[in-house]
Amino acid sequence: GTDGVNGTDGSDGEDGEDGENGKDGTNGTDGTNGTDGTDGISSLVSISDEPAGDNCVDGGKKINSGIDTNGDGTLQENEIQSTDYVCNGEAGVDGADGADGLNGKNGSGCSVITF
Repeated sequence: GTDGVNGTDGSDGEDGEDGENGKDGTNGTDGTNGTDGTDGISSLVSISDEPAGDNCVDGGKKINSGIDTNGDGTLQENEIQSTDYVCNGEAGVDGADGADGLNGKNGSGCSVITF
């Protein structure tokens, strides 16, 4: 006889549990360093004597600072951004004279010349 007709498929089974995560891969190689940046502008300081006057009654030091905009390594007048003064203190009052010292020994064998 002839084969019979296949029956209908059964329903799908339930999904199984997830498996374990795989191991991490190895790190990649570091990238190359970038190019160096350009040099910045230098800051300069200039210190000079300040005579007695309006800025320092008893004299002192004048301190100029600023940016070396022309790059010559010297603080020019047009580059000064700040000026400060460190002044000398006023002279103190003279102290009292000390006591007289002891008299020295008389000399011996000296000649006295009179004119």
